[in-house]
Amino acid sequence: MIKNKYLLYFLLVLIIISILLLKFRFLKTDPSSIKIEPNQTTKNQLEAKLGQPQQVTESSSSTVYDYPSSYGSYPTQYVLNENVVSFIREPIEESQAQTLQEYQQIHGSEEATKYLPSMGPNFLGYLYPSQGQAVFINEQSQKIMEIWSFPKTNLKTFLSTWGKQLTDSFAFPKD
Repeated sequence: MIKNKYLLYFLLVLIIISILLLKFRFLKTDPSSIKIEPNQTTKNQLEAKLGQPQQVTESSSSTVYDYPSSYGSYPTQYVLNENVVSFIREPIEESQAQTLQEYQQIHGSEEATKYLPSMGPNFLGYLYPSQGQAVFINEQSQKIMEIWSFPKTNLKTFLSTWGKQLTDSFAFPKD
């Protein structure tokens, strides 16, 4: 009887462990559990999480996947190099936007500020390349209107890779 009791306990423990292993195995492959991060998320993981993109634009060096964003007509863009997400450009609807002050309470002070002329004169970028982010605010409302995510780097490398179009002062773009 004692042997049967131990055998029963052993089988119960074995069943519980098996159930937990199966559960964790499925959690790892569940697309909703995938966080999209530059230099980590593959094309297949991106598509598993978000489905097929609205638009795909190919160039000689990268592919841009456009997906719907909270900002309606402006898509969230995922830039892929060699089938891996390397850059994310996410517009934010102002009603859902965090303020710069709220962002800075978490991330600290920016490493530099730059304008993105294509956004207009009231939009200033706060750059955090060592954290892999840049945020662009509406200077009047102080709300974040766009977030860029990229691999952590230094300011010089960021500006030569992703920030080529950024300027120290605003000037209307030339056609």
